[in-house]
Amino acid sequence: MPIVGGSHEWTIAVAYALFMAASGFVLVPDQTHALNQLPSSMNADCSAVMNAIQQLAGAIVLATGGYAALFPIAVVAVLLGTVFIMLIRKVK
Repeated sequence: MPIVGGSHEWTIAVAYALFMAASGFVLVPDQTHALNQLPSSMNADCSAVMNAIQQLAGAIVLATGGYAALFPIAVVAVLLGTVFIMLIRKVK
């Protein structure tokens, strides 16, 4: 059901704005927590890799012209991440 003026674009825009506003509350502490699990000597390298992956993903989306191909990739990444997280035996 449309929110404003019979247009679904507004619904999508509002939902996306809320998602992006909330993602800052999740992604920043999540990355900080992930980096805190590593030895301090690796923090700079891992931070650079995480930033490079984000930039690379943005460039791929821009080059391919859409997000449609990223959804299956995201599903696979989430499943792989889940498996790897379950394999963690100990954190510092």
